[in-house]
Amino acid sequence: MPRRSFYVYNTMSKLQRMNVLHKFWPVTLTACLLLWPGAGGSAGAQPQGILNQPAPEWNVNQWINIEPDSPHPEIADYRGQVLYLYFFQAWCPGCHRHGFPTLTKMLARYDDDPSVAFVAIQSVFEGFSSNTFEHAQNVASKYELNIPVGHSGNNGVKSPLLRSYRSGGTPWTIIVDPEGTVRYNDFHINVSTATALIEQYKQPKPALPESRSGKHLLGTPLDLTGLEWPTGTDVPSPGRATLLRFWTHTCPYCVASLPAIESLRQEYGERGLSTIAVYHAKPRRDFAADDALERARDLSYSGPVAVDPNWNLLRQSYLDIETGGFTSISILLDRDGLVRYVHPGPELRPAAMGGSKEVAADFDDLRLAIEILLAEE
Repeated sequence: MPRRSFYVYNTMSKLQRMNVLHKFWPVTLTACLLLWPGAGGSAGAQPQGILNQPAPEWNVNQWINIEPDSPHPEIADYRGQVLYLYFFQAWCPGCHRHGFPTLTKMLARYDDDPSVAFVAIQSVFEGFSSNTFEHAQNVASKYELNIPVGHSGNNGVKSPLLRSYRSGGTPWTIIVDPEGTVRYNDFHINVSTATALIEQYKQPKPALPESRSGKHLLGTPLDLTGLEWPTGTDVPSPGRATLLRFWTHTCPYCVASLPAIESLRQEYGERGLSTIAVYHAKPRRDFAADDALERARDLSYSGPVAVDPNWNLLRQSYLDIETGGFTSISILLDRDGLVRYVHPGPELRPAAMGGSKEVAADFDDLRLAIEILLAEE
């Protein structure tokens, strides 16, 4: 409804308003307008919406799809995500004609994207007996919503969200960026517009540190079938990020680095990282796998140990291409078994464990790469 029309409407008598609503009833089927000064656009009122302003807190105490003992959702919980926030009323025809169909399409589109979140709140300002918490439950069930659905406004007390967000009524859609700033607020939004805005404000995935060598391996699988596993060490389970560190007990850099690999195993093991200390005897010769395990335990490494016979994996995947480099390399695989990061050696350890400035910086890069891979779905 245009601003001037809203002003004229607010100056009419009750009978005149009823006549206008009767005449323009098809318009009211599209959206349930909030007809109060200061929120609907009357003369001297603030404009609708809070575009480019921080999204206010909700302070909503009634929620659907939230465990009874769990904290109530709040706007701050969605920092780092794009939030699609939808205000509705159960009896609002426009909500059912436009708002919910768009919401369900957007939910399907971003079903597997953790960078986008959805919340719906029944923000009641009229028809309190027809927009109860139970009605909100029925709506959530009807549209099979598995997102947080809140209810605000009871017993003739209008939802404060309508004023704090300066909503013009329902259906009302708000898109909040990862920093908590409102980037869209209006009655209707279509799927293409909503998608474009979400993609615009999604935080880009952090880039992995650049691999200084082994770039030919990036994005390719690494065949570990030729490794030998000593008795008493567990082969890492598939579907986990995996760090392979090639080492030998005659290499001082390896001796210094293996405790640091153990520290990564302890720090990230429960979050999904496996580590493998891959032994390659130097000079090249046969070496018993059980002896390699004993050497690793002497260096305080408690994770899985493997032996690369005759350097087969090391040569075929790396040394035959990266000639002249170190043998004590580290290779980081993602959950799909693809190489994502390669450290050229020879040493990896933090400053707290005696690493030089350059060595410690490399160790920090490896930790960052691990963090990024573990955050990936």
